[in-house]
Amino acid sequence: MLAIEFALGTVIGAAGTLIGAGGGFLLVPILILGFGLPARVAVGTSLTTVFFNALAGSIAYSRQRRVDYHSGLWFAAATLPGAVLGAHVVGWLSSDLFHLLFGLLLVGLAAWLARGGARPPAPGRWPATAPAHGDRAGGWWTVTRRFTDAFGQEHEFQYSRATGLGLSTGVGFLSSLLGIGGGILHVPIMVYRLGFPAHVATATSHFILALSAGVGAAVHWSLGNVHPQLAVAIALGTMAGAPVGAWLAPRVPQRVILGALGAALFFVGARLIWLD
Repeated sequence: MLAIEFALGTVIGAAGTLIGAGGGFLLVPILILGFGLPARVAVGTSLTTVFFNALAGSIAYSRQRRVDYHSGLWFAAATLPGAVLGAHVVGWLSSDLFHLLFGLLLVGLAAWLARGGARPPAPGRWPATAPAHGDRAGGWWTVTRRFTDAFGQEHEFQYSRATGLGLSTGVGFLSSLLGIGGGILHVPIMVYRLGFPAHVATATSHFILALSAGVGAAVHWSLGNVHPQLAVAIALGTMAGAPVGAWLAPRVPQRVILGALGAALFFVGARLIWLD
């Protein structure tokens, strides 16, 4: 049985790291449908494995120099209050309501992605003196990022700090409430709303996950919302699978990453709604 749980974690770790989502959106339905866990225990167990997956994925992505640490630290800080609140609120939801909310959220995000999301902001006219190593420009509320990754690809983008912080607070709450880690929400938001390149968004999302999911998981452990044996076995598997997903990420086109994310969202969401 432990071998099956480890193998499950490996597959989820690779898939979650590839799309920057942590794998929780796949694991929660599996724990509910396949292992018969109550929603709150499935959420706490999933978030524990998401933390370890995100930690391993962040290490792999850091070697590729695609993690935007400056933006990631700000966004992670904004997710923490919501992560603590969500861990407490999940115990108040009935199983049927939890399934319905989770399913509607996933199907809604899938539909948004299928329509192309909000069009990514077009690159602005970058100043000739723009800093080359990720310094910010344009004032406190408008952040300009420019850096080169380990593959020699230069990334340039600009976003509103206020928008990023506000959305991250909501992501922290929903991720801890649903046990999905937040990457499945953060990646499309960062790409379509804030204008991050997809590969930078997936890498930075994992860094944010490692911080926010760690806090959420700790709260769930304190509330008794974690199945220890499942959490450890699957977490070890996700840590083995995460480097595989990180290795695949720069070799897979952006449209494939976002298309796979949308398809997974729709099918898992529809299954949960049908279950309800």
